[in-house]
Amino acid sequence: MKKAVAALVPFLMMAAGWAHAEGRQRKVRYEEMLPHELSAAIKERPVAYVPYGSLEWHGKHLPYGVDAFKAHALCVRAAEKFGGVVLPATYWNPPGPAMYGSYQGAPAAAMEQVFISVFRSLASLGFKVIVGVAGHDVPEELAPLQKAAQAVTVEGSTYGAATYEFMPGDPWSDHAAAYETSLMMVFKPDLVSMSRIKDEDLSTQEGQAKAGIHGRDPRRHASREAGEREAARLAEGLGKLAEERLRKLEAPRPAQYR
Repeated sequence: MKKAVAALVPFLMMAAGWAHAEGRQRKVRYEEMLPHELSAAIKERPVAYVPYGSLEWHGKHLPYGVDAFKAHALCVRAAEKFGGVVLPATYWNPPGPAMYGSYQGAPAAAMEQVFISVFRSLASLGFKVIVGVAGHDVPEELAPLQKAAQAVTVEGSTYGAATYEFMPGDPWSDHAAAYETSLMMVFKPDLVSMSRIKDEDLSTQEGQAKAGIHGRDPRRHASREAGEREAARLAEGLGKLAEERLRKLEAPRPAQYR
């Protein structure tokens, strides 16, 4: 009996390994994929997410890369649930105010060409829906993604979309306040330093401007729990946006349009 059990051990271990492999979270980050994994991902769900952020001052308690971090992390969550592939985030934001080390930006025309090239390249690889996601919530950052989305949409059988990380109808997000701080407590908790703002005066607009924090006081209202709720809701919105576009693209077309 012992010999029989011993003989079964390698097979049981192999089966456990298979089960573990099947239960693992799917790979969705383009840069981490092997060639066969990328091909399988495109075949299963031909959706690409293109996160775009900035290098901008977010108070003393958050890193410069907040906008790109949150856009990328939300895209990853959306792809893990709905399928798709997430590109590495792009940080080269349009020109903005020179404040406490904020990157001064790349020309808008240059970023348009970058994203048009990126979207066209993704379309040539077989992606049918390409979603550009801007984490820096200003029109100047959404614009180059919109141009790229328009370019691939009119050129063939690919649908391009551009959106902020939140959906239409959502309240406008804050700057380094409760909303962004809560998300960073989820996505990059080791980069959040709340002790740096313990003495900031956020009771007036002047105080908020000086602190670089606009919105609800993160010392009172930010939490990992709030960040998890927002992250789940926002990722769901991005995933559903991509799904909706994919369904429309794959729907049978009337005979007169074929």
